[in-house]
Amino acid sequence: METENLMQDNALKTENIELTTEAISYLNEIRKWSSFFSIIGFIGIGLMVAAGIFASTLFSNLGYPYSNSNFPSVMIGIIYIVMAVIYIFPVIYLYKFSVSCKQAIKQKDNEDMATAFKNLKSHFKFMGIMMIIVLSIYVFAGFIFLISYLFTH
Repeated sequence: METENLMQDNALKTENIELTTEAISYLNEIRKWSSFFSIIGFIGIGLMVAAGIFASTLFSNLGYPYSNSNFPSVMIGIIYIVMAVIYIFPVIYLYKFSVSCKQAIKQKDNEDMATAFKNLKSHFKFMGIMMIIVLSIYVFAGFIFLISYLFTH
C-alpha cells in the first residue's frame, strides 16, 4: 500500500517536470550531434554493405589459396553485411531521437519529447545488449584460447 502511494506521488511529480532554457539548449545541441552521428552511421552502413559485396565477389574470384581454406571466402562478405544489418537498428533509433527532439523543441510538444527519449533509450539499450554480447564473445574466445594453449604446451 505504501509503495503504491509512493509510485503515485512520483508519477505526479514527473508530470510537472519543466525544462529550463539551459536544458533545452543542451538538448538542442545533443540533437545536432545525434543527427551528425546517425548520418555518419548510415554512411558507414552503406560502406559496410558495399565492402561486403566487394569482398564476396573479390575473394570468390581469387582462387587458390583462398578457395582451399576451411573458411569459405564468401563468408567474409556475408559477415560485413550481417554487421551492417545489426548496426542499422541503433542508428535508426539515434536518427529518430534527433528528429523527434527537433520537433519537440520547435513545437514545444511533450509527446514528441517523450518519443525522442524513448528512441534514445532504445538506442542505448540496443548498444548495451550488443556490448554484453561482444564482451561475452571475447571472454569465451579467451577461454578457448587458454584451454587450447594449456593442452598444446
